[in-house]
Amino acid sequence: MVKKVRPKAIAIDNIGELMELSPSIIKRLGRLPFNVYLIQVTKVRPDVDETMELLVNKYFGLDVAKLDPDSTAEYLARLCAMGVGSIVKVYEPETKIIVKAAISTTPGGMSRNRFERNIAHRIRYLAKEIRERLESNGLDYDMFITPESEGLRSVVFIVYADRSLVRSVVKPRKSMDVKVIIESVPTDSIKFVGLTEQEGAESISTAKDRKLIIGIDPGIVTGVAVLDLNGNVLTLQSGKNLSRRHVLRIVYQYGTPVLVAVDTAKPSDYAKKLAAMVGAVIYYPDRDLSIAEKSEIAIKISREQGIAVKDPHMRDALAAAYKAFIQLKPKLDRVEEEVRRLMPRLLMMRRPSLLRVRQ
Repeated sequence: MVKKVRPKAIAIDNIGELMELSPSIIKRLGRLPFNVYLIQVTKVRPDVDETMELLVNKYFGLDVAKLDPDSTAEYLARLCAMGVGSIVKVYEPETKIIVKAAISTTPGGMSRNRFERNIAHRIRYLAKEIRERLESNGLDYDMFITPESEGLRSVVFIVYADRSLVRSVVKPRKSMDVKVIIESVPTDSIKFVGLTEQEGAESISTAKDRKLIIGIDPGIVTGVAVLDLNGNVLTLQSGKNLSRRHVLRIVYQYGTPVLVAVDTAKPSDYAKKLAAMVGAVIYYPDRDLSIAEKSEIAIKISREQGIAVKDPHMRDALAAAYKAFIQLKPKLDRVEEEVRRLMPRLLMMRRPSLLRVRQ
């Protein structure tokens, strides 16, 4: 119905119910070739809620105790057309492009292996074409490749741009063996924006003025470790296809990152871009850390701080962050000693000026 009618808005009375009962609707809306606003009519302002019955009485002069579903739907549409309600922001300013096999294959012989190779070749070709188009149009992105034991099965791009812009550069397609899907990325925290407001540029507020070391292990599953400058682990997480913005939302709950660490001698573009986004220094070891070394660090921290290291991605991120902390600690200790040494002199220098001000 939405594809046929192409509405500018869909009016609802409770986004919570929609997210709980029909989350697939949000995903389907995110794949449309055009944008549709979700308007929660009962949010008369982003910080003010009113019931449907009260709104119907206020705007139509009808005194109703309880609206049935059909009447609710009609009045939602009418109120929305009158400019009542708030826009529900259910998507990030990011777009996901998925290149994947359109069909699955069952165990077989030589024909099946040949077919798998053909699919892998098609996915690589399409991924290369998409990458070139994004770069030629100056769109920032991260790419995640999901191989299987017998061949490439999917590639996922997270593009840091609105879906309408991405679709002007890359088009969805579907063939017998491979398909390209373009969809908005659902948010993990719902926001409301007034219908008459102009939404400003996205800003990420820092919850605490605490300096942090971030360990990152990017990939299909990305590991994130957040340490303070005393080596305490504040959080250790991992997630699939995490965008850089998603990682920063995790990090900014704890403070400001000053150092981004990896466990390889050659930092990935993902890590470099993440550090550049926040103006942090990037740390990388002289050589790739071995699995044995990373496991030893993970076991040590787990015992000392009671941290659960649930997968290899968490382990690698934690090892990277802790290795960076060990390298940084002597410098921090020297700074602290110097501050302690100079503090009495600084206090003595300040006392005369304080006396003059008082006099």
